[in-house]
Amino acid sequence: TGTMPEKPFVVSTIVSTDLAKAICDNYGVEYIQVLTGFKFIGEQIALLEEQGDKKFVFGFEESYGYLAGTYARDKDAVASCMLLAEAAAYYDSLGMTLLDAVEEIYKKYGYYAEMQVSLTLKGESGVAKMAELMDSFREKKGDAVKEEITVFKDIKNSVAVDCKTGEETPVTLPKSNVLYYEMPCGWFAVRPSGTEPKIKFYFGICDKTSMDAAWDKA
Repeated sequence: TGTMPEKPFVVSTIVSTDLAKAICDNYGVEYIQVLTGFKFIGEQIALLEEQGDKKFVFGFEESYGYLAGTYARDKDAVASCMLLAEAAAYYDSLGMTLLDAVEEIYKKYGYYAEMQVSLTLKGESGVAKMAELMDSFREKKGDAVKEEITVFKDIKNSVAVDCKTGEETPVTLPKSNVLYYEMPCGWFAVRPSGTEPKIKFYFGICDKTSMDAAWDKA
């Protein structure tokens, strides 16, 4: 619509869809990734707007939290519903449904699919097993899985490893017990839950068709 402000930015988390980055790149919008938790999105709003030269446009996380505007530092379901209703009305004026609109986005940017799987480990032994699993993944780096891993990121130790060259580069995110793996077809991440005895696995892939991006084909 030609209403994008100057120096706009969007904030999301490292376990959210990469589709947002592709859309931001297309429109010249800076895309910032933070750790899981809306507090980190709110933190970026404050930090970048204090500098006075950037404009927050949108923030979201994988677990259904959205914010458009700087009036809050947390997810806002009411405003999200308003935006969805506005989008539905706009596409209806074009003779399209929201599903039609999503399909057009996929055709333009690629078919993205995401999924989360939680492994519950109960009791005191479960806590020890969680730590053991995280240590094992961390030690094996890119060899922890059979899939081809191009980059392994250990957020806790602030290092990213190129799995082909072995070159290490710093990770600028705050230290957190998160492991992140980049693959030619997408990514996945592993982290223990901060509130439950669970290890959470997040997956994201992108392909040219919906069938190729379907999880039963992955």
